[in-house]
Amino acid sequence: MSRQRRRFEAAEKVKIIREHLLDKRPLSEVCEQYGIAPTQFYQWQKQFFEHGTAAFDPPRVPKEYVLENQVKQLNKKLTSRRKAGRGGISPERTKVHCRPVGALIGPMPCCRGLTPTAK
Repeated sequence: MSRQRRRFEAAEKVKIIREHLLDKRPLSEVCEQYGIAPTQFYQWQKQFFEHGTAAFDPPRVPKEYVLENQVKQLNKKLTSRRKAGRGGISPERTKVHCRPVGALIGPMPCCRGLTPTAK
């Protein structure tokens, strides 16, 4: 009969390590109570001490937040340039009229297989 693998959250692992180190409970009791092997405990303890400095590091800003902030700043810059009358592209310039490549003699692809046509 095989045992099902348990997953411990980070907070649970810290609690288990604290019980042994701070509360001075014997390792055998702690491991028996939580159903873990002593080698597992020592792996967690090693990981805890190796990455303990992360608790004192300043919080990291998520990459999504940084990118969203950059987009907002660029949008502000673009709207201010449009208001000033310089920079922005008019909607007429963004429209491209295309026809299939087979209708032309030479390969001049744009718009994924289509080429521009005159207005």
